[in-house]
Amino acid sequence: MRPTLFFLCMAIAAFTLLQSCIEDGVTTSPSDRPQFSTDTLKLGTVWTDTPSPTCRFTVYNPHDKILNLSRVSFRDDPYNAFRLNVDGTAGREITDVEVRPNDSIFVFVEATLPPTGVPQSVAVTSHIDFLVNGQISTVAVTADACDLKRLKAAVITSDTTFTAEYPIGVTDSLVVMSGATLTLEPGVRLLFHDKATMTVRGTLVALGSPDRRIDMTGDRTGSVVASIPYDIMSNQWGGLRFAAGSTGNMLHFTTVRNSAYGVMLDSLATLDMRGAILRNAASYPLLAVAAEVTAAGCEIAEGGDGVIALSGGSYRFDLCTVANHYLFSVIGGPAIQMDLRQGTPSQLKARFTNTIIYGLGDDLAKVSLKDMDVTFARCILKSSGTDDDNFVRCLWDTDPLYLLDRSRYIFDYHVKEGSPAEGEAMASEFAPVLSPDGQNVDGMIGAWGTGR
Repeated sequence: MRPTLFFLCMAIAAFTLLQSCIEDGVTTSPSDRPQFSTDTLKLGTVWTDTPSPTCRFTVYNPHDKILNLSRVSFRDDPYNAFRLNVDGTAGREITDVEVRPNDSIFVFVEATLPPTGVPQSVAVTSHIDFLVNGQISTVAVTADACDLKRLKAAVITSDTTFTAEYPIGVTDSLVVMSGATLTLEPGVRLLFHDKATMTVRGTLVALGSPDRRIDMTGDRTGSVVASIPYDIMSNQWGGLRFAAGSTGNMLHFTTVRNSAYGVMLDSLATLDMRGAILRNAASYPLLAVAAEVTAAGCEIAEGGDGVIALSGGSYRFDLCTVANHYLFSVIGGPAIQMDLRQGTPSQLKARFTNTIIYGLGDDLAKVSLKDMDVTFARCILKSSGTDDDNFVRCLWDTDPLYLLDRSRYIFDYHVKEGSPAEGEAMASEFAPVLSPDGQNVDGMIGAWGTGR
Protein backbone atom coordinates (compact mmCIF):
# COMPACT_ATOMS: atom_id res chain seq x y z
CA MET A 1 0.00 0.00 0.00
CA ARG A 2 1.34 3.35 -0.97
CA PRO A 3 2.20 5.64 2.03
CA THR A 4 -0.30 8.28 0.98
CA LEU A 5 -3.16 5.76 0.88
CA PHE A 6 -2.04 4.28 4.22
CA PHE A 7 -2.13 7.62 6.03
CA LEU A 8 -5.50 8.43 4.43
CA CYS A 9 -6.95 5.18 5.74
CA MET A 10 -5.50 5.85 9.20
CA ALA A 11 -7.01 9.36 9.20
CA ILE A 12 -10.44 8.03 8.22
CA ALA A 13 -10.25 5.37 10.95
CA ALA A 14 -9.22 7.93 13.58
CA PHE A 15 -11.99 10.30 12.53
CA THR A 16 -14.56 7.48 12.68
CA LEU A 17 -13.33 6.47 16.13
CA LEU A 18 -13.46 10.08 17.34
CA GLN A 19 -16.99 10.51 16.06
CA SER A 20 -18.08 7.32 17.79
CA CYS A 21 -16.62 8.67 21.03
CA ILE A 22 -18.32 12.06 20.65
CA GLU A 23 -21.68 10.87 19.37
CA ASP A 24 -23.12 8.24 21.67
CA GLY A 25 -26.73 8.88 20.66
CA VAL A 26 -29.55 10.19 22.85
CA THR A 27 -31.62 7.63 24.69
CA THR A 28 -35.39 7.77 24.15
CA SER A 29 -36.29 4.90 26.42
CA PRO A 30 -38.79 5.84 29.17
CA SER A 31 -36.98 3.43 31.47
CA ASP A 32 -33.74 5.42 31.28
CA ARG A 33 -34.04 7.80 34.21
CA PRO A 34 -31.60 10.15 35.95
CA GLN A 35 -30.27 9.41 39.41
CA PHE A 36 -29.67 12.00 42.14
CA SER A 37 -27.22 12.41 45.01
CA THR A 38 -30.19 13.08 47.32
CA ASP A 39 -33.94 12.80 47.22
CA THR A 40 -34.35 15.85 49.48
CA LEU A 41 -32.17 18.97 49.34
CA LYS A 42 -32.23 20.70 52.74
CA LEU A 43 -31.52 24.45 52.74
CA GLY A 44 -31.75 24.57 56.55
CA THR A 45 -32.73 27.80 58.30
CA VAL A 46 -33.44 30.60 55.83
CA TRP A 47 -33.99 34.17 57.04
CA THR A 48 -36.99 35.56 55.20
CA ASP A 49 -36.50 38.42 52.73
CA THR A 50 -32.82 37.42 52.54
CA PRO A 51 -31.19 35.22 49.88
CA SER A 52 -30.41 31.81 51.28
CA PRO A 53 -27.05 30.07 51.01
CA THR A 54 -26.65 28.28 47.67
CA CYS A 55 -26.98 24.52 47.99
CA ARG A 56 -26.37 21.88 45.36
CA PHE A 57 -26.97 18.29 44.43
CA THR A 58 -25.74 16.05 41.60
CA VAL A 59 -27.66 14.56 38.68
CA TYR A 60 -26.14 11.31 37.36
CA ASN A 61 -26.61 9.61 34.00
CA PRO A 62 -25.82 5.93 34.64
CA HIS A 63 -26.69 4.92 31.08
CA ASP A 64 -24.60 4.34 27.96
CA LYS A 65 -26.32 7.04 25.91
CA ILE A 66 -26.87 10.76 26.35
CA LEU A 67 -29.73 11.62 28.70
CA ASN A 68 -31.68 14.71 27.67
CA LEU A 69 -33.35 16.63 30.50
CA SER A 70 -36.25 18.03 28.46
CA ARG A 71 -37.40 20.30 31.29
CA VAL A 72 -36.23 21.07 34.82
CA SER A 73 -38.61 23.23 36.84
CA PHE A 74 -40.24 23.84 40.22
CA ARG A 75 -43.65 22.26 40.48
CA ASP A 76 -44.99 24.09 43.56
CA ASP A 77 -43.53 27.53 44.28
CA PRO A 78 -46.44 30.00 44.53
CA TYR A 79 -44.21 32.87 45.72
CA ASN A 80 -41.51 32.33 43.06
CA ALA A 81 -39.12 32.07 45.99
CA PHE A 82 -36.79 29.40 44.61
CA ARG A 83 -34.14 29.73 41.89
CA LEU A 84 -32.29 27.14 39.80
CA ASN A 85 -28.96 26.82 38.06
CA VAL A 86 -28.64 23.63 36.03
CA ASP A 87 -25.15 22.91 34.69
CA GLY A 88 -24.41 26.64 34.40
CA THR A 89 -27.80 27.78 33.07
CA ALA A 90 -29.87 29.87 35.47
CA GLY A 91 -33.64 30.38 35.51
CA ARG A 92 -36.87 29.12 36.93
CA GLU A 93 -37.32 26.61 34.12
CA ILE A 94 -34.41 25.07 32.20
CA THR A 95 -34.88 23.03 29.02
CA ASP A 96 -32.86 20.56 26.96
CA VAL A 97 -29.85 19.93 29.17
CA GLU A 98 -27.80 16.93 28.04
CA VAL A 99 -25.91 14.69 30.46
CA ARG A 100 -23.20 12.58 28.85
CA PRO A 101 -23.19 8.80 29.37
CA ASN A 102 -21.91 7.74 32.78
CA ASP A 103 -21.36 11.40 33.64
CA SER A 104 -23.01 13.95 35.94
CA ILE A 105 -23.93 17.62 36.33
CA PHE A 106 -24.58 19.93 39.28
CA VAL A 107 -27.88 21.60 40.10
CA PHE A 108 -27.69 24.68 42.37
CA VAL A 109 -30.67 25.96 44.34
CA GLU A 110 -31.26 29.10 46.41
CA ALA A 111 -34.31 30.88 47.75
CA THR A 112 -35.60 34.21 49.03
CA LEU A 113 -38.59 33.30 51.15
CA PRO A 114 -41.38 35.77 52.03
CA PRO A 115 -42.04 36.74 55.68
CA THR A 116 -44.13 34.25 57.61
CA GLY A 117 -45.61 36.69 60.15
CA VAL A 118 -45.10 34.28 63.05
CA PRO A 119 -42.27 34.02 65.61
CA GLN A 120 -41.50 30.34 65.11
CA SER A 121 -39.88 28.93 62.01
CA VAL A 122 -42.14 27.58 59.26
CA ALA A 123 -41.31 24.50 57.20
CA VAL A 124 -41.43 25.20 53.45
CA THR A 125 -41.25 22.46 50.79
CA SER A 126 -41.05 22.64 47.02
CA HIS A 127 -40.22 20.07 44.35
CA ILE A 128 -37.93 20.11 41.32
CA ASP A 129 -39.32 18.01 38.47
CA PHE A 130 -37.03 16.51 35.83
CA LEU A 131 -38.87 15.57 32.62
CA VAL A 132 -36.94 12.88 30.73
CA ASN A 133 -38.40 10.82 27.90
CA GLY A 134 -41.93 11.61 29.02
CA GLN A 135 -41.28 10.52 32.62
CA ILE A 136 -40.92 12.80 35.67
CA SER A 137 -38.35 12.31 38.43
CA THR A 138 -38.44 14.59 41.48
CA VAL A 139 -36.12 16.04 44.12
CA ALA A 140 -37.75 17.75 47.12
CA VAL A 141 -36.36 21.03 48.46
CA THR A 142 -37.02 21.99 52.09
CA ALA A 143 -36.27 25.09 54.16
CA ASP A 144 -37.15 26.44 57.59
CA ALA A 145 -38.33 29.99 56.97
CA CYS A 146 -37.63 32.29 59.92
CA ASP A 147 -38.54 35.95 60.29
CA LEU A 148 -35.95 38.38 61.69
CA LYS A 149 -36.48 41.61 63.55
CA ARG A 150 -33.97 43.80 61.70
CA LEU A 151 -31.87 46.62 63.14
CA LYS A 152 -29.88 49.04 60.99
CA ALA A 153 -27.59 51.64 62.55
CA ALA A 154 -29.51 51.09 65.80
CA VAL A 155 -28.86 53.45 68.72
CA ILE A 156 -30.29 52.72 72.18
CA THR A 157 -30.73 56.03 74.03
CA SER A 158 -33.05 54.94 76.87
CA ASP A 159 -33.64 51.79 78.91
CA THR A 160 -34.73 49.07 76.48
CA THR A 161 -35.49 45.34 76.68
CA PHE A 162 -35.06 42.83 73.85
CA THR A 163 -37.27 39.75 74.08
CA ALA A 164 -36.74 36.35 72.52
CA GLU A 165 -39.91 36.41 70.40
CA TYR A 166 -37.98 36.92 67.15
CA PRO A 167 -34.27 36.56 66.35
CA ILE A 168 -32.75 40.02 65.95
CA GLY A 169 -30.60 40.73 62.91
CA VAL A 170 -28.04 43.54 63.21
CA THR A 171 -27.21 44.82 59.74
CA ASP A 172 -24.26 47.10 60.59
CA SER A 173 -24.17 48.44 64.15
CA LEU A 174 -25.90 48.39 67.51
CA VAL A 175 -24.85 51.05 70.05
CA VAL A 176 -26.02 51.44 73.66
CA MET A 177 -25.44 55.07 74.59
CA SER A 178 -24.22 56.37 77.95
CA GLY A 179 -26.99 56.49 80.53
CA ALA A 180 -29.03 53.77 78.80
CA THR A 181 -29.36 50.09 79.75
CA LEU A 182 -30.12 47.37 77.22
CA THR A 183 -31.54 44.21 78.83
CA LEU A 184 -31.54 40.92 76.94
CA GLU A 185 -34.05 38.36 78.18
CA PRO A 186 -33.35 34.59 78.21
CA GLY A 187 -33.30 33.06 74.76
CA VAL A 188 -32.50 36.25 72.82
CA ARG A 189 -30.56 35.66 69.59
CA LEU A 190 -28.55 38.57 68.16
CA LEU A 191 -27.39 37.75 64.64
CA PHE A 192 -24.77 40.09 63.19
CA HIS A 193 -24.15 40.61 59.48
CA ASP A 194 -20.63 40.67 58.04
CA LYS A 195 -18.50 43.31 59.86
CA ALA A 196 -21.45 44.40 62.05
CA THR A 197 -20.52 45.42 65.62
CA MET A 198 -22.05 46.09 69.02
CA THR A 199 -20.72 48.90 71.23
CA VAL A 200 -21.85 49.48 74.81
CA ARG A 201 -21.22 52.95 76.20
CA GLY A 202 -23.95 52.59 78.81
CA THR A 203 -24.86 49.18 80.25
CA LEU A 204 -25.65 45.74 78.83
CA VAL A 205 -27.51 43.28 81.04
CA ALA A 206 -27.69 39.91 79.27
CA LEU A 207 -29.59 37.57 81.58
CA GLY A 208 -29.71 34.14 79.99
CA SER A 209 -30.37 30.93 81.86
CA PRO A 210 -28.86 27.42 81.63
CA ASP A 211 -31.74 26.17 79.49
CA ARG A 212 -32.32 29.41 77.54
CA ARG A 213 -28.96 30.87 76.69
CA ILE A 214 -28.50 34.19 74.92
CA ASP A 215 -26.60 33.82 71.64
CA MET A 216 -24.59 36.50 69.83
CA THR A 217 -23.14 35.29 66.54
CA GLY A 218 -23.00 35.83 62.78
CA ASP A 219 -26.10 35.67 60.62
CA ARG A 220 -24.84 33.28 57.93
CA THR A 221 -26.31 29.79 57.79
CA GLY A 222 -25.34 26.80 55.71
CA SER A 223 -21.80 25.71 54.86
CA VAL A 224 -18.70 27.31 53.39
CA VAL A 225 -18.17 23.95 51.72
CA ALA A 226 -20.08 20.74 52.22
CA SER A 227 -18.28 19.69 55.41
CA ILE A 228 -17.49 23.10 56.98
CA PRO A 229 -20.50 25.02 58.32
CA TYR A 230 -20.41 28.77 58.84
CA ASP A 231 -21.31 27.99 62.44
CA ILE A 232 -17.66 27.17 63.20
CA MET A 233 -16.10 30.03 61.20
CA SER A 234 -14.53 32.97 63.04
CA ASN A 235 -14.53 36.54 61.70
CA GLN A 236 -18.23 36.42 60.78
CA TRP A 237 -18.85 39.81 62.46
CA GLY A 238 -16.90 42.45 64.37
CA GLY A 239 -17.49 41.73 68.05
CA LEU A 240 -18.79 43.18 71.33
CA ARG A 241 -16.99 46.23 72.76
CA PHE A 242 -17.54 47.81 76.15
CA ALA A 243 -16.36 51.39 75.83
CA ALA A 244 -14.39 53.29 78.47
CA GLY A 245 -16.45 53.87 81.60
CA SER A 246 -19.20 51.40 80.71
CA THR A 247 -20.25 49.84 84.03
CA GLY A 248 -22.75 47.36 85.44
CA ASN A 249 -22.43 45.01 82.47
CA MET A 250 -23.50 41.37 82.80
CA LEU A 251 -23.14 38.36 80.53
CA HIS A 252 -24.99 35.53 82.28
CA PHE A 253 -25.37 32.27 80.35
CA THR A 254 -24.58 34.20 77.20
CA THR A 255 -22.55 33.03 74.22
CA VAL A 256 -20.46 35.42 72.08
CA ARG A 257 -18.91 33.54 69.17
CA ASN A 258 -17.50 33.55 65.63
CA SER A 259 -16.34 37.18 65.69
CA ALA A 260 -13.25 39.16 64.74
CA TYR A 261 -12.22 40.48 68.16
CA GLY A 262 -14.55 38.75 70.63
CA VAL A 263 -15.36 40.76 73.77
CA MET A 264 -13.24 43.89 74.26
CA LEU A 265 -13.20 46.15 77.32
CA ASP A 266 -11.71 49.63 77.40
CA SER A 267 -10.44 51.38 80.52
CA LEU A 268 -12.68 51.45 83.61
CA ALA A 269 -15.32 49.24 81.97
CA THR A 270 -16.74 46.53 84.23
CA LEU A 271 -18.16 43.12 83.36
CA ASP A 272 -19.64 40.28 85.39
CA MET A 273 -19.84 36.91 83.60
CA ARG A 274 -21.57 33.79 84.91
CA GLY A 275 -21.81 30.68 82.75
CA ALA A 276 -20.75 32.68 79.69
CA ILE A 277 -19.09 31.23 76.61
CA LEU A 278 -16.71 33.43 74.60
CA ARG A 279 -15.31 31.44 71.71
CA ASN A 280 -13.85 31.42 68.23
CA ALA A 281 -12.47 34.90 67.58
CA ALA A 282 -9.92 35.77 64.91
CA SER A 283 -8.03 37.79 67.55
CA TYR A 284 -8.78 37.21 71.28
CA PRO A 285 -12.14 36.02 72.62
CA LEU A 286 -11.49 38.32 75.61
CA LEU A 287 -9.28 41.42 75.59
CA ALA A 288 -9.36 43.93 78.45
CA VAL A 289 -7.35 47.09 79.13
CA ALA A 290 -7.46 48.67 82.61
CA ALA A 291 -10.91 47.13 83.14
CA GLU A 292 -12.60 45.02 85.84
CA VAL A 293 -13.86 41.52 85.01
CA THR A 294 -15.30 38.76 87.17
CA ALA A 295 -15.87 35.42 85.44
CA ALA A 296 -17.36 32.35 87.13
CA GLY A 297 -18.13 29.06 85.42
CA CYS A 298 -17.18 30.44 82.00
CA GLU A 299 -15.65 28.90 78.89
CA ILE A 300 -13.27 31.17 76.99
CA ALA A 301 -11.81 29.42 74.00
CA GLU A 302 -10.32 29.47 70.51
CA GLY A 303 -8.60 32.63 69.33
CA GLY A 304 -6.15 33.31 66.53
CA ASP A 305 -3.88 35.47 68.71
CA GLY A 306 -4.58 33.73 72.02
CA VAL A 307 -7.56 33.40 74.36
CA ILE A 308 -7.30 36.10 77.04
CA ALA A 309 -5.25 39.31 76.84
CA LEU A 310 -5.07 41.52 79.96
CA SER A 311 -3.34 44.84 80.46
CA GLY A 312 -3.81 46.67 83.75
CA GLY A 313 -7.03 46.44 85.72
CA SER A 314 -8.50 43.83 88.08
CA TYR A 315 -9.60 40.35 87.04
CA ARG A 316 -11.03 37.26 88.75
CA PHE A 317 -11.58 33.93 87.01
CA ASP A 318 -13.01 31.00 88.99
CA LEU A 319 -14.24 27.61 87.80
CA CYS A 320 -13.44 28.56 84.20
CA THR A 321 -12.06 26.72 81.18
CA VAL A 322 -9.48 28.50 79.01
CA ALA A 323 -8.76 26.43 75.89
CA ASN A 324 -7.35 27.01 72.44
CA HIS A 325 -7.66 24.66 69.48
CA TYR A 326 -8.17 27.45 66.95
CA LEU A 327 -8.76 26.06 63.47
CA PHE A 328 -8.03 28.77 60.91
CA SER A 329 -4.42 29.85 61.44
CA VAL A 330 -1.32 29.20 63.48
CA ILE A 331 -2.04 30.42 67.01
CA GLY A 332 -0.18 33.67 67.57
CA GLY A 333 0.54 33.55 71.31
CA PRO A 334 -0.11 31.86 74.65
CA ALA A 335 -3.64 31.17 75.88
CA ILE A 336 -3.29 33.86 78.55
CA GLN A 337 -1.27 36.95 77.67
CA MET A 338 -0.68 39.52 80.42
CA ASP A 339 1.06 42.87 80.05
CA LEU A 340 3.16 42.75 83.19
CA ARG A 341 5.42 45.71 82.30
CA GLN A 342 8.54 44.11 83.69
CA GLY A 343 10.80 46.56 85.52
CA THR A 344 7.98 48.99 86.38
CA PRO A 345 5.15 48.76 88.91
CA SER A 346 2.38 46.68 87.31
CA GLN A 347 -1.22 47.92 87.50
CA LEU A 348 -2.51 44.40 86.80
CA LYS A 349 -4.24 42.32 89.46
CA ALA A 350 -5.38 38.86 88.38
CA ARG A 351 -6.70 35.78 90.21
CA PHE A 352 -7.25 32.44 88.48
CA THR A 353 -8.73 29.73 90.69
CA ASN A 354 -10.13 26.27 89.87
CA THR A 355 -9.47 26.98 86.19
CA ILE A 356 -8.29 24.74 83.34
CA ILE A 357 -5.72 26.36 81.02
CA TYR A 358 -4.92 23.83 78.33
CA GLY A 359 -4.81 23.59 74.51
CA LEU A 360 -2.55 23.99 71.50
CA GLY A 361 0.45 26.24 72.03
CA ASP A 362 1.61 27.62 75.37
CA ASP A 363 -0.77 28.17 78.23
CA LEU A 364 1.09 31.14 79.76
CA ALA A 365 3.70 33.63 78.54
CA LYS A 366 7.24 32.69 79.51
CA VAL A 367 7.78 35.54 81.96
CA SER A 368 8.41 35.69 85.68
CA LEU A 369 5.46 36.58 87.94
CA LYS A 370 7.71 37.32 90.90
CA ASP A 371 6.46 40.35 92.87
CA MET A 372 3.42 40.56 90.56
CA ASP A 373 -0.13 40.56 91.95
CA VAL A 374 -1.06 37.54 89.83
CA THR A 375 -2.10 34.18 91.30
CA PHE A 376 -3.01 30.79 89.87
CA ALA A 377 -4.57 28.64 92.61
CA ARG A 378 -5.69 25.04 92.10
CA CYS A 379 -5.50 25.35 88.31
CA ILE A 380 -4.83 22.67 85.71
CA LEU A 381 -1.90 23.82 83.55
CA LYS A 382 -0.26 22.49 80.41
CA SER A 383 3.13 23.83 81.54
CA SER A 384 5.58 21.87 83.60
CA GLY A 385 6.54 23.67 86.82
CA THR A 386 6.33 23.85 90.58
CA ASP A 387 4.28 25.84 93.03
CA ASP A 388 5.52 29.11 94.51
CA ASP A 389 3.99 32.38 95.72
CA ASN A 390 2.17 32.86 92.41
CA PHE A 391 1.15 29.23 91.80
CA VAL A 392 -0.71 27.51 94.61
CA ARG A 393 -1.66 23.80 94.60
CA CYS A 394 -1.69 23.66 90.80
CA LEU A 395 -1.89 20.49 88.73
CA TRP A 396 1.10 20.88 86.41
CA ASP A 397 1.54 19.22 83.01
CA THR A 398 -1.92 17.69 83.30
CA ASP A 399 -4.28 16.86 80.43
CA PRO A 400 -7.89 17.60 81.50
CA LEU A 401 -9.20 15.10 78.89
CA TYR A 402 -11.59 17.30 76.91
CA LEU A 403 -14.38 15.77 74.85
CA LEU A 404 -12.73 17.29 71.79
CA ASP A 405 -12.46 16.07 68.20
CA ARG A 406 -10.86 18.89 66.20
CA SER A 407 -10.72 16.85 62.99
CA ARG A 408 -14.53 16.58 63.04
CA TYR A 409 -14.98 20.20 64.17
CA ILE A 410 -16.26 19.15 67.61
CA PHE A 411 -15.03 21.69 70.17
CA ASP A 412 -16.54 20.27 73.35
CA TYR A 413 -14.74 21.38 76.50
CA HIS A 414 -16.62 19.15 78.88
CA VAL A 415 -14.17 16.61 80.25
CA LYS A 416 -14.33 12.85 80.09
CA GLU A 417 -15.29 10.64 82.99
CA GLY A 418 -12.20 10.11 85.08
CA SER A 419 -10.71 13.52 84.23
CA PRO A 420 -8.14 14.81 86.75
CA ALA A 421 -10.46 17.84 87.13
CA GLU A 422 -13.08 15.76 88.96
CA GLY A 423 -13.43 16.52 92.65
CA GLU A 424 -10.26 18.63 92.80
CA ALA A 425 -11.59 22.20 93.08
CA MET A 426 -10.81 24.22 96.17
CA ALA A 427 -13.59 26.10 97.98
CA SER A 428 -15.11 28.86 95.85
CA GLU A 429 -17.36 31.77 96.69
CA PHE A 430 -19.04 31.21 93.33
CA ALA A 431 -19.79 27.49 93.82
CA PRO A 432 -21.98 25.81 92.93
CA VAL A 433 -22.01 27.10 89.36
CA LEU A 434 -24.71 25.72 87.07
CA SER A 435 -23.58 23.80 84.02
CA PRO A 436 -25.47 24.20 80.72
CA ASP A 437 -27.71 21.20 81.46
CA GLY A 438 -28.70 22.64 84.84
CA GLN A 439 -26.66 20.26 87.01
CA ASN A 440 -24.61 21.58 89.91
CA VAL A 441 -20.87 21.35 89.38
CA ASP A 442 -19.43 20.69 92.82
CA GLY A 443 -15.73 20.14 93.31
CA MET A 444 -14.96 20.25 89.57
CA ILE A 445 -12.06 22.30 88.24
CA GLY A 446 -13.17 24.09 85.07
CA ALA A 447 -16.48 25.30 83.74
CA TRP A 448 -18.75 22.51 82.60
CA GLY A 449 -17.95 19.22 84.27
CA THR A 450 -18.07 15.83 82.60
CA GLY A 451 -19.89 15.14 79.34
CA ARG A 452 -23.18 13.29 79.40
